[in-house]
Amino acid sequence: MASELHVDAIKHSGGTSAMTINSSGSVNIPGSVIQVVQTNFTASTTSVSGTTFTEITGLNVSITPKFSSSKILWQCSIAQGENQDCFPAYKLFRDSTALNVPSAVSPGTAATFAGVRTGNDARDIYLFSQLSYQFLDSPNTTSQITYKVQVRPMGASSGRTVFINRSNTIGDSNQFTATSTVTVMEIAQ
Repeated sequence: MASELHVDAIKHSGGTSAMTINSSGSVNIPGSVIQVVQTNFTASTTSVSGTTFTEITGLNVSITPKFSSSKILWQCSIAQGENQDCFPAYKLFRDSTALNVPSAVSPGTAATFAGVRTGNDARDIYLFSQLSYQFLDSPNTTSQITYKVQVRPMGASSGRTVFINRSNTIGDSNQFTATSTVTVMEIAQ
């Protein structure tokens, strides 16, 4: 028996698309959300120093697509603090494959997204921001995949640190701790 069963076509404003049902009984209606998975990272002790990209394990999320034709919408909200002159850069990975990373412009560094908020002064240690980014991936598989995030402080100096879920310094009630989330949605095609 075929792994997908095509049933009556569905009409919508853009034309007609076929609805499919896989061998597990999952229904695929183009444009619909098939499943949603979220990781909620609450630890406020994570920091990354140095000049290389380092994985933030608390932001990993795994999903097993029900259809190989599906797209995966990856979205994040990352709470970030930093020390002086930090220039944080982030890379998104599907398993070991880097996603949506452009060519670097020398002498710069290529990243999927960035969280630069520095004022390049002593007040940087109090800076705190919530970064948002999204990417529509085409994994072309029904095997489990894991999305990962790596972060790298400023590449020119090893004395820089990125803080996840907190500001660098918490000296009074004006500094923060917060949470980070990563959400993935399987979108039918």
